[in-house]
Amino acid sequence: MDEQFYCVRQRAGKLVKEYRGTIPPRYAPSDTDEDRRCKADLKKQRRTVLNRESTDRLELMIALMGKYATHYVLEFDDEHLPKNFANVRKALHAFLRRVERFRGEKGLDYIPVIEGLHGMHRYHIHLIADYRQLPPVVAQKLWACGAVTDWPVLRRYGKVRGFRYLARYLTKERSDGVVIPVGRHPWSCSRSLRAKLPPPEIWLDSSNHIAIPEDALLQRKCSGSNQFGSYCVASWIEP
Repeated sequence: MDEQFYCVRQRAGKLVKEYRGTIPPRYAPSDTDEDRRCKADLKKQRRTVLNRESTDRLELMIALMGKYATHYVLEFDDEHLPKNFANVRKALHAFLRRVERFRGEKGLDYIPVIEGLHGMHRYHIHLIADYRQLPPVVAQKLWACGAVTDWPVLRRYGKVRGFRYLARYLTKERSDGVVIPVGRHPWSCSRSLRAKLPPPEIWLDSSNHIAIPEDALLQRKCSGSNQFGSYCVASWIEP
């Protein structure tokens, strides 16, 4: 009987992430530390495609907006600079309410991230939104607390960066207990956007080869093997 490979493909707009690998055996009481490490590595690669890590989940959410994904930075001037995290959230929610009133019943897909530990060590908000739903001129008009900057997610400084580049950037800060309270998620997502993520495709195949279109953008591919199995993981953006 031919060897069967466990295959998972997750789509999010034009982004495609695919895994093909042997099904790793379960942990056993007789496993050595090295055995457990090897089995864990095989399981980790599959979880990456199934968006189990924060960076992977955020990458998929951003990708759902596709080429219209726009990265806004909402800054506070001295007059409106909040003293704590709770007040930053209030300012964010007030802004989102203004946007919702502006859009009426059309809704808004968005991803907010509150930061304050790097740069000038001032609270600021990153907001990813669909350019068609929230044009920069509208964001600047409705944000009443300071300056607004914006740029396309897929392109920065004249280079194609991709969704993962921004996802890594926005998950870099960890809770410190003061500026960013312990237990706060680094980012959140509107329900309307989350509902657009299709379920992963899962099947068995006799081949572990992942076919990436030649004209795909930002192709990433890696593979590995150990005594318990092998895997191949790839991601790309369809043209």
